[in-house]
Amino acid sequence: MKNQRKVIVSIVVIVIAAFLLVFWQMIDFTPENDITATGNSAGNLYNGGYFCENGEDIYFSWPADDYNVFCMKPDGSLKKMEISDAFSINIYNNYLYYGRNGAKGNVRSFLDRRPYGIYRVSLSNGSSKALNSALSEYICLSGSNLYFQEYTDTSLYFSRVNIKNSRDFERISSVGYPISCADNGYLYYAELKENHNIYRYDTRTGTSSIFYEGNCYQPIYENGFLYFIDLADGYALKRYSTSTEELTVIDNDRCVNYNLSGSVVFYQIENPDTGHYAMYRNNTAGTEKQLVVDTSCCNINIAGNYAYFQYLGNSNSFYRVSLTGSTEPEEFKPDVFSAK
Repeated sequence: MKNQRKVIVSIVVIVIAAFLLVFWQMIDFTPENDITATGNSAGNLYNGGYFCENGEDIYFSWPADDYNVFCMKPDGSLKKMEISDAFSINIYNNYLYYGRNGAKGNVRSFLDRRPYGIYRVSLSNGSSKALNSALSEYICLSGSNLYFQEYTDTSLYFSRVNIKNSRDFERISSVGYPISCADNGYLYYAELKENHNIYRYDTRTGTSSIFYEGNCYQPIYENGFLYFIDLADGYALKRYSTSTEELTVIDNDRCVNYNLSGSVVFYQIENPDTGHYAMYRNNTAGTEKQLVVDTSCCNINIAGNYAYFQYLGNSNSFYRVSLTGSTEPEEFKPDVFSAK
């Protein structure tokens, strides 16, 4: 009889422990973010979001290793994350958010999670949660929500999902804006349907208002300045001061892509009419133009003291160039296969 009671007690204890474990795992301890929270720079997110700064650490998605995410410390040492096929990296408050695209890397089996989706990963314990199953090229953290361009079988949407509750999801617009620029609870984007004016979306109220009139592309708002490519002026790269209303032409050649950090801007020129293809480094006043490479580039990301980029047609490697000093690029060769 005693042995029978012990067995029963043991079973009850195991059941209670299992219940408490499941209950504990169901509790989401993810903190709410301040309304001003952002997860990556707009320039990086326009360029695939393959690099992201988090304090002194740099997180990056490595194409030659199935787009696995690595954390690079200031001394150059690496830590491999259990995150693959990643892009649009956002980091805030000890959580990493990313988009997964199995077509970029190698989806090994149906057990290897969904081929697409938006995920949240704890940097403390590595626990992962799927927030949405959509394929999205652009994902931007603002406050406690991720705003993204949602692909479906039939259309695109401008959508939102909460970082804690995946059921708190909405399709804000039937126009799939490439949302990348967040600042102080506002999102900046160029209209696509009837014009290319720049609008500002207030995440507090869920309303949009016109911010700048023009034929614009890739708007970035930072420290009182609005940067954009002017489609009506031959794709010139420009800066507009919201305080003085002064408009500065950084470069009047055909700019198709750019990224900036502080007073430094990197941009890609592609002009088939003149045969001019190159990437430049300049200051945001447009007075210190310096050639980096005289060929087509893409995916310009900035993290730490470097701008990272890829040569068009070479998707397995990244090169980098300093934000200051020499403009001579070097191949970025992290020892990812010895990372732990």
